Amino acid sequence: MRISLVLGLVFLVGCAAEAPSSTLSGNPDGARAAAASSGSTVTSGTGTTTGGTTTGGTTTGGTTTGGTTSTGGYYPPAGLDTDGDGLLDADETRTDPLDADTDGDGLSDGDEVLVHGSDPTERDTDDDDVDDGDEVVNGWDPTAEDTDGDGLDDGDEADDGTDPGAADTDGDGLSDGSEEDEDTDPTLADTDGDGLDDGAELALGTDPTDADDDCDGLSDGDEVNVHGTDPREDDTDGGGEDDGDEVDDGTDPLDPVDD
Repeated sequence: MRISLVLGLVFLVGCAAEAPSSTLSGNPDGARAAAASSGSTVTSGTGTTTGGTTTGGTTTGGTTTGGTTSTGGYYPPAGLDTDGDGLLDADETRTDPLDADTDGDGLSDGDEVLVHGSDPTERDTDDDDVDDGDEVVNGWDPTAEDTDGDGLDDGDEADDGTDPGAADTDGDGLSDGSEEDEDTDPTLADTDGDGLDDGAELALGTDPTDADDDCDGLSDGDEVNVHGTDPREDDTDGGGEDDGDEVDDGTDPLDPVDD
């Protein structure tokens, strides 16, 4: 009787000792749970679980491959320029890496950034009403609204027929902006057609929009270039007869005696 009782106790202890081994071989999930709680490591076909953490397999939100995790965004390979615009895809953070000319102004994004300094996301970087591409084609600066510094925006000059790349389109000694202030024609060197350039008239004190300032019958140009009379005085010699009349009469407009 006493021997049977002892044998029964030994059998029960042996079964209890073998239970963990049975759990590991017959129930992998239970094994991993047990390993997670105990800090041990269990290897399976989908990866390695260490302390409950899976590495080398698939993770939620992206795929772990060679130690690099993608979270679902686009990570272009290094050195790739998909649209061939001269900018690497990784550098096109504001522009479209799939469109060589993001703003459609006729310049590639790379040329805008690397050559001209213009904004590849704005058709008209300097807001002068001329697209960046058109400015480059014409030799104007797409980053400066007044390329030639004459006081007129490039767009205004293009509309008015003056050259946005030349401060004095007609070469008369006055900038295009100054001619606008003086109401002279920036495309004509001699607005009033009197034989004196607009710049020369302003220097003399005559009106570049009036061919005969002193109303003596002689054009300002003739007075200066032919007769040597004063285009601001109708009777240069003070003899009592207008310069034009003296010229008509054959007398000298510079000699008061013959008036």
